[in-house]
Amino acid sequence: MAKKFQKYGFSYINDENGNNILTGNKNEADEEKEIYCFNGYAVFKHNGKTYMMRYPKIQQLTDKMRDEIENYCGYAPEAGEYGVIAMTYGKIVRSKQY
Repeated sequence: MAKKFQKYGFSYINDENGNNILTGNKNEADEEKEIYCFNGYAVFKHNGKTYMMRYPKIQQLTDKMRDEIENYCGYAPEAGEYGVIAMTYGKIVRSKQY
């Protein structure tokens, strides 16, 4: 049975310009940001902004995508391992200042 979510640590999250949201530049963060990843999306806050990240759902992954995830993260996702999908294919689709 698949988990509903996975808490996953990120040191780099691309913004729409290819910069790391966590650092404001192209560098990796010194510390990982723990983010709850669901099947196809994650919502998180950082520096006063709320972000929504989208990525393919686990059942939408092709064999090629699974291979790319394994090459990038070191292992292919299994049921409930949403973080590695987000790490490889995640795209910020919305941010809002609060």
